[in-house]
Parts: sequence; C-alpha cells; structure tokens
Amino acid sequence: MQQKKVFDTEKQDYENFIQKTIKTQIENAFLKRGFEAVDIIREPQLLDDKRVDFHISYGFIGPILIEVKLSTSKDLVGSQKTLEGKPSYKSLGQYMKGYKAHFGIFLVFDNKKRTKRSEKWETRFEKIRNAYQLIDNVTVLGLKCIQV
Repeated sequence: MQQKKVFDTEKQDYENFIQKTIKTQIENAFLKRGFEAVDIIREPQLLDDKRVDFHISYGFIGPILIEVKLSTSKDLVGSQKTLEGKPSYKSLGQYMKGYKAHFGIFLVFDNKKRTKRSEKWETRFEKIRNAYQLIDNVTVLGLKCIQV
C-alpha cells in the first residue's frame, strides 16, 4: 500500500516517506559494518531556516550530507544549465558550505511512469548528474523506482 504512494506524481510529500525508510537503512548499514555511534540527523536546520535531508557524522568524520529528490520534482526538469538555476541546486550548494561538509550525496529516485514519448531515465539522469556534480564534493546517485 505504501509503495504506491511513492509513484504519486501529484504529491511531493512522499519524499518524507522515502526519508524515513532510508534513515533506518543507513543506520542498519553502518551497524552491520561495526560503526555503532553514527549520528544521523534528519532535516537539521541552518540559521537561514534551510534544511538538508540528512546530516551524518561519525567521530571526527563528517559531516556527510544527503539530499533526496523525486525525479518528478519540478526542480529536476530542464537542461543542465537551467537545472543550475533551480532552488534545489542553490540549496545544496548552501548546505555544503553552511555545514562545511566534506562529502555530499544528491540521491534521485526515479518515480516517473514513462511512456514511449517521455525522455528516457538515463538521458534525464545524465543531465541531473552533470549539473549537480558541479557543486564541490557532491556525488549524484540515481535509483529507479518504477512499478513493475
């Protein structure tokens, strides 16, 4: 039942559902590798009221930032140049500077039902990756979440 909510392109609230799920998965991955005191904070707030999705630190390592977006977000539509002017792009740059992060991950979930006429995920993801990786120390990852 919850799975269908991820594919609802009308409501961006399902990023919250994804964030809650990912947080436990990140915690489990660290625990399996023997890292027990990893601090994972969901949506910490900077002084300018901006909120990154995840702030991760371990001892003196970090912070590592993770920002999650659905591929249906209006901020991820357009050419590489227009993506660089979108609010998400500007925010991620601010997060990296504001937290003095050494590493950032921009995680894109492809939740768009594609037709023969729509742009292929690989083509669209390449544009997103090329734009967002221009931000220092940011890696872009994409996950397909298409219903089968």
